[in-house]
Amino acid sequence: MADCPNEVRNRIRVGLLTVSDTCFSKKADDKSGAGLRALILDDRIIPGVVEVQQVVADELLEIKDILKDWCDSLKLDLILTTGGTGFAPRDVTPEATKMVIEKEAPGLSVAMIQKSLEITPMAVLSRLVCGIRGQTLVINLPGSAKASKECFSFIAVAIPHAINVLKDEHGEVASVHHSMQRNRCSHDEDSSCKNQTNPLPTSFGLRDKLCVNQTPPPQNYRLYHDSSQGPNQDDHIEIPPMYYGGLHYESHVDTTHVANRARQSSYKMISVESALDIILAETPVAETAKFKYSECLGYYLAEDVFAKEPVPPFRASIKDGYAVMSRDGVGKRLVIGSATAGNTLVDPGDVLEHGEVRDSNRITLISLMKEHGFKTIDLGIAEDSPDTLFTKLSIAISEADVVVTSGGVSMGEKDLLKQVLEEDLEAVIHFGRVFMKPGKPTTFATIDTKHGRKLVFGLPGNPVSAVVTCNLFVIPAIYHMSGCPTPRRTVVKAKVDRNIKLDPRPEFHRVVLSWGPGGVGDDDGLPTASSTGNQQSSRLLSMQCANALLALPPHADGRSLVTEGEVLDAILIGNISSM
Repeated sequence: MADCPNEVRNRIRVGLLTVSDTCFSKKADDKSGAGLRALILDDRIIPGVVEVQQVVADELLEIKDILKDWCDSLKLDLILTTGGTGFAPRDVTPEATKMVIEKEAPGLSVAMIQKSLEITPMAVLSRLVCGIRGQTLVINLPGSAKASKECFSFIAVAIPHAINVLKDEHGEVASVHHSMQRNRCSHDEDSSCKNQTNPLPTSFGLRDKLCVNQTPPPQNYRLYHDSSQGPNQDDHIEIPPMYYGGLHYESHVDTTHVANRARQSSYKMISVESALDIILAETPVAETAKFKYSECLGYYLAEDVFAKEPVPPFRASIKDGYAVMSRDGVGKRLVIGSATAGNTLVDPGDVLEHGEVRDSNRITLISLMKEHGFKTIDLGIAEDSPDTLFTKLSIAISEADVVVTSGGVSMGEKDLLKQVLEEDLEAVIHFGRVFMKPGKPTTFATIDTKHGRKLVFGLPGNPVSAVVTCNLFVIPAIYHMSGCPTPRRTVVKAKVDRNIKLDPRPEFHRVVLSWGPGGVGDDDGLPTASSTGNQQSSRLLSMQCANALLALPPHADGRSLVTEGEVLDAILIGNISSM
């Protein structure tokens, strides 16, 4: 994968101007200006800093004078105005802006209006004007708090590059153009198009923190383009999660020949133990860093500790001496991103429409990793399309050390994750099938970037399969990356409490381990492994109380059953009860 382009050399200096008679007269709070300020300071849109913020009445000359002063005297990089862009008699912000700017930038206005029309037909009433004065970019935004944030997010992907061009930052501009060379033109590949490149960056560093517009907003989501057209300034502001920037990549994966797709996987089937060996061998240990001792909880020590003075500082023991084993120095805290692939998935809190399914995998995997103390990023839901997957994964790789996805790794016509990894991200897929149940299509890949090696785990879409493979492969990999000397899961011996039919593949049966009176393990101290019931991979309830995975051997050599009282390995995945 190509390295992320360079960022804006200095943070973008922003001015916020709210144009509103009611806000200027203190009859209403400036929700729009406050919302834009919070959005910029949060660093989720652009790497910016708000240098000046002001409220002005809907007066043409006053607006013009402020804009001119901010461009010529303060020499700001970016000015955002909010309000005064509608059809009301006193809406004069576009006219004032045209009196100040030297060049128009209609592409920005068109982009905002075009994206807004996907949400509400009222966007046709918008009169947004964008342009340039000197080295300052001036952008008109709608007056409502909600619409101003949305419209800014629609064009934010282009702003860092635009500022670099205005400031004549040749190195930054060349870097962005170079990063675009490998992207295909989205038009027909005729002679007029083959040599063209997209002027916008296709990947971003951590400072840009742009998220993917992977699905259109829900139908009940509304956009109001000016305070006169929608709710008042006190309305609750909501921007859908993962709906910033409008960033979009074009994948090289061809999905037009569905009938000719492979019906059998080209990846060799390997054992669970071999898969884990590969993962640990390909997973780098994070670099060490120094922290204050009070902030080191949850980190692994990496260097030997040498006392600077004797403790206690006097002879206080009859012993000849002491020996101490310890380590010091800690690795950086890793970041794990989790995403789900699927066209029919919706977030757990959303209302289900016909044919939709709530996404339980993402929150389950995030909760599992948080339980182990790992920092996580919710990357949302990605549609089953090459472009969306490419965009989502590119953002994830720029933000996280380890990317965990669920779904899209089997052999269906919409299972495109492996193709996107290889063809678009130039990832090395180390394995794509594992001889196990559940979890056969589990995939592991690595991507080397200038920021180090990134791990990608493609877990199956079935809920139980995702949780089981996360416990067996992802958790040990992250522990290894964190510097843990013993990253593999703890294995104990346990006796089964019933007969269990074997599968042709090794199965990881969800069980509850316990010690108690009357159990089959009372005589020798071994715990009892009690099945959680139906082990179907879509039945998430089988994980509800499970604290171990019972490693069942495959059906082989005429053996089709594990009998009650037999001793098997159990992999601990939760707290052990002693009932």
